[in-house]
Amino acid sequence: MDIAYEGKCNLQGEWLYNQQAVQAYTYFCCQNLSGGVKDKPTKGPDPYHTAYGLSGCSFAQHKSDYNQLHGKSESAAEFRKTFNGNYSMNSQGEYEEIEHDKTAMLAGIIENKLRRMHPIHNARYDYIEKAKAFFR
Repeated sequence: MDIAYEGKCNLQGEWLYNQQAVQAYTYFCCQNLSGGVKDKPTKGPDPYHTAYGLSGCSFAQHKSDYNQLHGKSESAAEFRKTFNGNYSMNSQGEYEEIEHDKTAMLAGIIENKLRRMHPIHNARYDYIEKAKAFFR
């Protein structure tokens, strides 16, 4: 796979984990047929492993863009207010939300695409911004 995303990489620019393997294990080994994600193939699904299993798959699919998503600038703060997990840069060099951006989806199947989650709060970025604004 030839994806050169920023972040989640070592000093040589290599991913720190195999994005396809993370998704394959979660989808094929830990997804329960009646819903939910389980810790191991022999266990039952539960809300904790469903949330963190799907978040792990989301992290494996999306590039890191620390400056845009975590920066302290006014433009970064404005961007986060409406960013709901899917975006790409348009021809004018502006970020915009789109449905199908270039991600490392398992087998390239668009139905496997998840929204990008905040790595600390495990929620969508726009929800985090709303919570921050509420508690200011």
